[in-house]
Amino acid sequence: MAGGTDPERARQQRAALLDQHWAADARATRRRRLLAGAGAVTAVAAVGALVTVAVINDPPPQAREDIEIAGLQTYEGLGNSHVETAVDYEQSPPVGGDHASDWLNCGVYTEPVPEENAVHALEHGAVWAAYDPSALSEDQVAELRQAVPDTYVVLSPYEDLGAPIMISAWGAQVALDSPEDERLEQFVTKSSAGHRGRWVLLVLAAVLLVAAGWAVGQLSAPTSSTPAEGSPEAGFARDMQTHHLQAVEMSSLVRDRTEDPEIRRLAYDISRTQQQQAGQMYGWLSVWGLPQASSQPAMAWMDDGDQNHTSMPGMDSTSPGPDARMPGMATAEQLAELEDAQGQEAERLYLELMIPHHQAGAAMAQAILEHTDNPVVTSLAQSIATSQTSEIKYMEDLLEKRRNPS
Repeated sequence: MAGGTDPERARQQRAALLDQHWAADARATRRRRLLAGAGAVTAVAAVGALVTVAVINDPPPQAREDIEIAGLQTYEGLGNSHVETAVDYEQSPPVGGDHASDWLNCGVYTEPVPEENAVHALEHGAVWAAYDPSALSEDQVAELRQAVPDTYVVLSPYEDLGAPIMISAWGAQVALDSPEDERLEQFVTKSSAGHRGRWVLLVLAAVLLVAAGWAVGQLSAPTSSTPAEGSPEAGFARDMQTHHLQAVEMSSLVRDRTEDPEIRRLAYDISRTQQQQAGQMYGWLSVWGLPQASSQPAMAWMDDGDQNHTSMPGMDSTSPGPDARMPGMATAEQLAELEDAQGQEAERLYLELMIPHHQAGAAMAQAILEHTDNPVVTSLAQSIATSQTSEIKYMEDLLEKRRNPS
């Protein structure tokens, strides 16, 4: 009798040991994920500091007088204001001047890039290698890709260039006939050397965002399908990153211009939260194998027929169109006004800008919920909509106190 129960008892003991093993393994996996999440938050905090330094405190570069290359053209007196309209540049491609507030990420592009965004990249020390696709063979284009470094350079086609290759830095430009021209390496080396620290910050920020977004993404439910290049998920991830980073910029500005604990705490919370969320979205695109930049206009993923998005909160009939800014984005003039303000004036301006910014952000988050059932995207979008809607009411109360002090 006892002999008959021993095998059953042994089986139960083995099953119990297996249960303990899998439970321990699950706990270890959860600990690893929690550590990854903690590391992601830390990394994103570092990203915020780097982006703030790069965007706010970086002075415009000066023309490089130490570049001595045959055929080099240099230009002085270039403007460097942020604008929201197209700029009629004197050079093709431009070597500097007024530009968009969003810089173009360095990398290889297969389609022409927006000049206003590329010039912003030049302001931060990048080199722009533009080529005429009608003047170079496919083999020469491939050779050009191999000839330029992986960082500090924007490589893109440019129609009717006037030369097979034009390589530009801020205030300097040289025309080349082929990728074999030794001046290509000379120009990249000499022009980027003086400004490399700027792009070290931006590249490091991008690396940290990828790592942070990937780590946070591991805490989310796995996706069963990968969004495509022109998908609403990809468009939302790109546009909301840009939207979030302006909120980080405005929050950094106001924290330096007031001692009010409520405003400083609010600005810190917004900055920290939106840095982390931007990191997640950067990570999505990386995991999906999609580029961070797109030739599509902002908000193109919202094919709701409202091309100007004037029905969205934070937008009115006088707001910029889809070729300029997304809903709720502050203008260059408004950012400059905030930068010049101090004390209660800065607090008021910040709240007046951040309320419509949040309204539009919440509306964008609600919109993607109507365009996707991807659980990772819907989870973050719902979080954005909920938190920003809550913060709007709090900011309205803070603004009322500053408009009507008792």
